[in-house]
Amino acid sequence: MKANAVAAAAAAAGLSVPGVARAVVGQQEAIKWDKAPCRFCGTGCGVLVGTQQGRVVACQGDPDAPVNRGLNCIKGYFLPKIMYGKDRLTQPLLRMKNGKYDKEGEFTPITWDQAFDVMEEKFKTALKEKGPESIGMFGSGQWTIWEGYAASNFDVRSCLKRASVRTTSTRTRVTVWRRQ
Repeated sequence: MKANAVAAAAAAAGLSVPGVARAVVGQQEAIKWDKAPCRFCGTGCGVLVGTQQGRVVACQGDPDAPVNRGLNCIKGYFLPKIMYGKDRLTQPLLRMKNGKYDKEGEFTPITWDQAFDVMEEKFKTALKEKGPESIGMFGSGQWTIWEGYAASNFDVRSCLKRASVRTTSTRTRVTVWRRQ
């Protein structure tokens, strides 16, 4: 992975690093490389994901991808570490005290069903008590591909009872508003 970062930095500067290239070529025999879109933002860079024994072990930019032309940003290069990091969230957490939601409570692991039940309850309460103007949606170019897809396909008119939806860009921001 360090070799890929060095090679990318050298390529950006217009330099050649033959030792790095040989090291990567030597690794390719033991690593299976597959093309994929990077999932860490809405840009859609093409990456080559290296797997070994069912685990992602390397990631490099796809030289055939027109978006990133073989280069990765820092998130793309650290994909394997991000996927297997010890501090990665793998289940929902809810602030709780005495077995119930509490804004001042400690983060406690809960099931996905519980998480969706809490979100549903909070949305319904906000809509009932404060109306549709109390709920909105904002996003950014740092959304993952999946988050952007979900947001752009979310039926705001029926779910949030909004009269209008304005999308400034499906890749950068979704803004929900109501006509006056």
